[in-house]
Amino acid sequence: MNKLLKIILIIFAVILVLILLISAYFYWFHVFKTMKICISEEKADMGIPCTIKEECIDAVKKGAPEIEKALSENPKMIKEKINEAFEESVICESTCKIKEIRGMNPNEEIITCESGDKEVIQKIRGKEVIEILSFIKNNPEYEKSFQI
Repeated sequence: MNKLLKIILIIFAVILVLILLISAYFYWFHVFKTMKICISEEKADMGIPCTIKEECIDAVKKGAPEIEKALSENPKMIKEKINEAFEESVICESTCKIKEIRGMNPNEEIITCESGDKEVIQKIRGKEVIEILSFIKNNPEYEKSFQI
């Protein structure tokens, strides 16, 4: 009887360790989805004089409230990538210029960027999925925006 109990405990411990290892893999390493944002090389002149980039960033945010919304109303890791792409796309060369950004909408899936475009990539792993699910739980109006 004692031997049988030891064997059962060993089997239970092995199964528990396997479950923990598989969970750790899916949380930290497995990529469920890759989100790509493409930044065009072509610049559009906004015609707003500038001396520093921050003036242009403020002007774009005032003129395009959807950018401010995207920067403020998304899960943290998505906000960081959108902000990175946004700051990369705004340039001050005596006047404000902006590059086209594609892929900021979570429903817009980009397979590859065009030649010469800069790619900003966000790999969505288990920990990001949990962050997105937590965000959706607290903001149910965004449920349709995030399809993993």
